Amino acid sequence: MADMRGYTLGRFLKGLVSKHVGTIKGESGPRRWKETRDRTASLLETMRVSGLLAEGAAVEGAYFVICDQTNNRAGSEEGINIDVGIAPQDSGEFVIARAVV
Repeated sequence: MADMRGYTLGRFLKGLVSKHVGTIKGESGPRRWKETRDRTASLLETMRVSGLLAEGAAVEGAYFVICDQTNNRAGSEEGINIDVGIAPQDSGEFVIARAVV
């Protein structure tokens, strides 16, 4: 049987980020991407300092957030893509999810 832990955690992460960030209204572009990235990073930093992510890990080893021109198109009104990765405690790997807000 396949290990579904990463899949389930990925779905949870996607929902958590979507709910925390909320709807970002307006045209997609650098200002909106930064706002979205900052909101997401704030959530993940709270998780890190609370001990929910890889123990003792610096930010780079605990999570990442990508929300820029590499995964979004300026001028689009179809939503903003956020690629997020977290390193749960004792997992030794990142769980990655994409949320669209």
